[in-house]
Amino acid sequence: MEHPTKIKNNIIKNAITEWKDRYNSKDKKGRILMVVALIFFFFCALRVLAFIFGAFGDGLPGCNDRDLINKKLPTLVLSHLQKLGAQTYGASITISKPEESYYDGKAGIRQCTAVMTLKKGDNIEPIDIEYQIAWIDKKAGKYQYKILD
Repeated sequence: MEHPTKIKNNIIKNAITEWKDRYNSKDKKGRILMVVALIFFFFCALRVLAFIFGAFGDGLPGCNDRDLINKKLPTLVLSHLQKLGAQTYGASITISKPEESYYDGKAGIRQCTAVMTLKKGDNIEPIDIEYQIAWIDKKAGKYQYKILD
């Protein structure tokens, strides 16, 4: 029994030989198919690279980052309301419909809009908010977030 690596090398060699034969033949259909296949291969390779670099991004959290939406922004709003003297006991804040309104990759700033719903007892009040996420120290992975006026 042959090693899988040896079989794989033979398959690759056979495929390359077949492509060369098709290209060198007088059959135009073979040449056209080969060119179309190469264009398709390069297109797929570019899409994979775009996906990889797009998926990893620059590391700055997106507008819909779960930790930011579910914990950090509501905590920030509640602490700000407490500083203003509002009674926040029993109040809950949810943030929905986050959307990116501005992004500057060079400056490391992302600006977002969302709907903040403040609920205390029977009172429910939706408020449109705008918040910003920006790098403090990109190398250390530290960023700041703030609600804009």
